[in-house]
Amino acid sequence: MKTVATRILRATQAGETIFISIDDLASDDLDDHYRRDRSIPLTITEERVDIPFIDSEIHMWTSLSEYGETLAPHLHFNCPRCNRVHCTDLEDGDPNPRFAVCDSCLWESLVWLNWDENVAQKLKSEQGVAPQSATRSESDFGGGGTPQPESKPRPR
Repeated sequence: MKTVATRILRATQAGETIFISIDDLASDDLDDHYRRDRSIPLTITEERVDIPFIDSEIHMWTSLSEYGETLAPHLHFNCPRCNRVHCTDLEDGDPNPRFAVCDSCLWESLVWLNWDENVAQKLKSEQGVAPQSATRSESDFGGGGTPQPESKPRPR
């Protein structure tokens, strides 16, 4: 399995990981959704970890939001740690590969998700959504570089 060394920022509170980002991160970036108790100090540490590239499949799922139900693309993948199938949102402008975490393993299983951009464009066009290309491809990293996509994992 191909991996790439990636710089991550890990936010912990009382020794428990509450968030991981590949983008710069400050304690003010974490709202009450992530922070368990504002009276407990928050620590942010930088680490370098090997994160595997995982092939994922795109499926259109019904998403609920404040605007009602909409069909939206989701990436489905097998977690290399727990071997369960998980999914995560795929939004316009998300890079390919996209950084994600397993819902079951949480912060213990980080992955770079590859997907077929042609399938994404086809599904979006079938739904009447204007397709947009992703910002990066795995080949842009040259195998030894560190991907630095703009997105963070989104809470489920």
